[in-house]
Amino acid sequence: MDKDSIRGLYELHHTIDLDNPTPDEFQRFSKICEAEKLKPIHVGILYSTGWKRLMQTSKYVPGTMSDATTELARIDKLLKDYNYQMIRKKIEMMAQSMSQKYETLPEDKYYETHIVVKIDEGYWDGDKFQKTKDIEMMEKLNEECMKNILHRKLTVPLSFNLKKKNECFITVRSYGVKKVEAEKWEEHCKDLIKQKGYEIIKSIREGVELDDNWKIDSERL
Repeated sequence: MDKDSIRGLYELHHTIDLDNPTPDEFQRFSKICEAEKLKPIHVGILYSTGWKRLMQTSKYVPGTMSDATTELARIDKLLKDYNYQMIRKKIEMMAQSMSQKYETLPEDKYYETHIVVKIDEGYWDGDKFQKTKDIEMMEKLNEECMKNILHRKLTVPLSFNLKKKNECFITVRSYGVKKVEAEKWEEHCKDLIKQKGYEIIKSIREGVELDDNWKIDSERL
C-alpha cells in the first residue's frame, strides 16, 4: 500500500515567533484566525529557563498527507502576509491512522499523547507564574514520563491551555517504536499520575507526521 494514499484526519499547527504576547496582540491574532477559519490557541509552556506564553493556530484537514502538506504551506504563507513568523510547524494525525502507515515509526516521526491532568491550585496571572505544590508535583511526574526519550537527549516541558487554569498537560512521546509500545509507556505514565491522587481529565493520542523544529522543546530547557 502506498503510505501517502492513506486518508485520515490531520491537525495542522503553526506556532508564532512571539513570546508573551500582550492582550492586544492576542486579540489581533484571534481576529485574524477567525477571519481565516483557523482556531487560535493561547498556550503556556514551563521551560526550565522560565515561563513562556505562545500563540498557535490549529486546523483540521481531511484527506492525505499530500493534502495536509499543501494546506500547511498555504497557512504558512497566509500568516506571513499578516507579518507573522513561525518557530514551529506540525502535522499530526490520529495514532491509529499512523500505525496503519508505519508498523514501526521512522526516526523523524513520533507518537504523542497529551495527558490532561486536573490541578486544584491556580498558577498563572498575566506574566506571573507561581510554582504551586501541584505544579511541583507535575514537574516530578513529567520527569518520570520523559525517561523513555532522555537517551535521545530529548525533553518535553509541561504545557497549559491558558483558557483552563485548572488543567496541566503532561506530554508523553515515543520515537522509533510500534504503537503498542507507545501505548504501554503511556499507560505507565497514567498509572504514576493516578498513584499521586490526580484526576486525568482526558488523553489526546496522536501521531506526528511532521515537526519542523522538534528540538525546540529541549533547546529551551
